[in-house]
Amino acid sequence: MDEVTGFIVTYGVGKLLDEFLARLPTKLDALTRAKQEMIEAAARKVREALEAQARKNSDFETRLATAITEREATALFLRLLPEAAVANTHERMEMLACALAGLFQPDLTSEMRSRVSRALMQLEPSDVVELRKLDEAQRAPGVNPAPEMTPERELLVFAGLIERGGVYPNALGRAVLSTLREWAPRS
Repeated sequence: MDEVTGFIVTYGVGKLLDEFLARLPTKLDALTRAKQEMIEAAARKVREALEAQARKNSDFETRLATAITEREATALFLRLLPEAAVANTHERMEMLACALAGLFQPDLTSEMRSRVSRALMQLEPSDVVELRKLDEAQRAPGVNPAPEMTPERELLVFAGLIERGGVYPNALGRAVLSTLREWAPRS
């Protein structure tokens, strides 16, 4: 790089950095407001999901109270809400908030809820779409998805949701899908 190019690059990057730093307080305020709104929306979503389940099943609240402790509920919120708040896309933020609501199922063991919450941290919306396709193929008679390992499927193997060499969701993969049954991708 010659001297002129070096000066232009240094000056250009420096100017961009200065502009970014000048706008940073405003951006952080907006991010903080967005985080707060997301936390409130997630809490509403959890409440709505629990109330809907209670209306459907009269013993739901009793079953849930015996299945999940206050400590576990707090841990789930503290694990997933910060991840949702810093998600790169609004869709992932919504997916994680919806998953949080879906984790409050009395049929899931504490251990499975913990595993699902850890797996969710690694997933993007497109991963869930791929997992759903594999699950639908498993349920459709006579349909066999191609057994080759695609990049999307490798991520699902890495997250522990399908077995290596397999093309169908395992128990953890099905539990992830169960927690996300109310979530739908935007596209």
